[in-house]
Amino acid sequence: MRLHLAIAALLSGVLVDVPLAYAESDNPDYSAQAATCVVDKKINVAFQFLETMPQDRTDKDKRRISDILSRCVSESGMYFGVFGDQTLAFEIAKIIMVRNYGSANLDFSQAPPLKRPEVAKPFGPLLVRSAEEREQSARRSATLMTFGECVVRGSYAHAHALLLSAPYSDEESRQARDLQGSFDLCLGTSPIDTEHSDVRGAMALAYVRMARAIERSAR
Repeated sequence: MRLHLAIAALLSGVLVDVPLAYAESDNPDYSAQAATCVVDKKINVAFQFLETMPQDRTDKDKRRISDILSRCVSESGMYFGVFGDQTLAFEIAKIIMVRNYGSANLDFSQAPPLKRPEVAKPFGPLLVRSAEEREQSARRSATLMTFGECVVRGSYAHAHALLLSAPYSDEESRQARDLQGSFDLCLGTSPIDTEHSDVRGAMALAYVRMARAIERSAR
């Protein structure tokens, strides 16, 4: 669904059933299970995965996350299916948001700008068939990440409350209404196909990355 429709789902508290024009082989159930396993096993690797953009990842970085996912499969027998690294990052961020920053009271107004993926190296689906799709995937990812950072930086307290609320709950809708001004400001005019879970994921990823930046600057 378009980003503005995904935001409408937040505001209404109901699932807006609109087919995705941008097809991905992402399954939120698989990715949520995989993300939980990664965080449970190696939270330091999970943090590194969130904070390092694809263009900056070394082969060693890629092996770390791949090895953990392989262990999760072999030890649990779960089949995670196929999903992109952006989906995994969003799901990891949602988990860390609740576990590590559930009681946080952070001010992001002075947090440094976040680095974003380069268009040439997609932060999105792993299985894309053409250079055009790769570019589309990367631009979609960059737009989502820009949107998430803009909302969280501008309304961090309401964003925090929304991310701690249950999806499609009355509380989520209430917090989303309080964020309406930020949504309108940050949405811009660029159309993008996305889902309700991606809006929350983009906000969670921005929150965790800015929180980590503040923590490092305080050391």
